[in-house]
Amino acid sequence: MNLVSLTFDDGYLSQWRTARLLARLGIFGTFFIPTGIKFLNGSPLMTSQPYLIKSLHAMGHEIGSHGVSHTVLKGKPMAMVEEECIKSKRYLEELLSCDIQGFAYPFGMFDDSVVNVVKKHYRYARGTVYDVDPYNFYTNDAFRIGGLGISPRTQIYVVKNRLRHLHEHLFLVVIFHNENPSKVLATVAFLRFLGLKFVRLSEFVATIVNT
Repeated sequence: MNLVSLTFDDGYLSQWRTARLLARLGIFGTFFIPTGIKFLNGSPLMTSQPYLIKSLHAMGHEIGSHGVSHTVLKGKPMAMVEEECIKSKRYLEELLSCDIQGFAYPFGMFDDSVVNVVKKHYRYARGTVYDVDPYNFYTNDAFRIGGLGISPRTQIYVVKNRLRHLHEHLFLVVIFHNENPSKVLATVAFLRFLGLKFVRLSEFVATIVNT
């Protein structure tokens, strides 16, 4: 079965409204929160109002870590990577009283050393289009899950790859940031048209060999 997971990076306040609309449709995404900052790119984050993160969780959405400081971890000292993993996980678990399974590499960038640290604390991790298979046609590593950012050409990419690999397993991870809810809903409508099944990212990880 062809699967799609909607993921949302950075925890922008605008994402809360999107999350509520998706929940009403019975669609649940995965939201990756950087726990140590309250503003990013001039926009407020849900960490400025932590009850909104709790609300996301209560709706049925999955919450994952995006580090503490939203800093590129590739090439950084391993002690810093460890701290980013541990502190962000602890914050979210104390806030939500649940196990935090997933991590999204800030800016989608990682190397083997970063992966080895993340593996100690999480069950899976998502990158972007860098150094991974963005359509996850051949993904069998839960710590190198690819993702595709939304752009004006995204729908063309999806169509081309769905047709080209019609008889192959497809797991598409869509990455949103601070998009208008209407754009997200338009994307959802298109993905439904393609016949994809919506799942939380952790639900897909259960099907990956190397978890």
